[in-house]
Amino acid sequence: MDRIRDALQKPGKRFSGLDLTQLPKAAVCMILKSDASKNQLAALLVQRKISESDPWSGHMAFPGGKYEEGDGNLLNTATREVMEECGIDLGKCELLGTLDDVLPGNKALAVTPFVVLAPKSIAVKIDEMEITDHVWIPISFFADKRNSSPMQIQRFGATHEVASYRYQESYVVWGMTLRIIDDFLSKTL
Repeated sequence: MDRIRDALQKPGKRFSGLDLTQLPKAAVCMILKSDASKNQLAALLVQRKISESDPWSGHMAFPGGKYEEGDGNLLNTATREVMEECGIDLGKCELLGTLDDVLPGNKALAVTPFVVLAPKSIAVKIDEMEITDHVWIPISFFADKRNSSPMQIQRFGATHEVASYRYQESYVVWGMTLRIIDDFLSKTL
């Protein structure tokens, strides 16, 4: 864990030449827990409810959401959203650090990913108004590129092929969530 803490404290690459200060802000949280019996970490991913108003409708994602004025800072945004969506109190988790901000491909928004280590006994209680399911996926699953497969998506009137990971056939991880995982792996492996 010391190696991960150290890796997440170093400033990473930011978007050179782009001024992100004018974009709306959001925060997500990569919640990790240790499975000592398997000597590995797993990350909590949630499946967003299908909704026309949600640009990530139905996607696998990290819990999180848009910054609100009363939040004060983005860590408070992540704390509020994780409690609302998963019933997890981040005050009972260890903040390991942050990853590089990401820009989703479908919305003008700067997203800050926080990484925390949860107690092994952490319980998840999803808000069924926003989330339909959750799963703990071993980080090692994403480190093994043999688990990656191409996926076709429609965007801006064209078909694009993107990388994806299908876990237990039901959970497909791709897009911004996969970019966050790749950033975590590139910094900590």
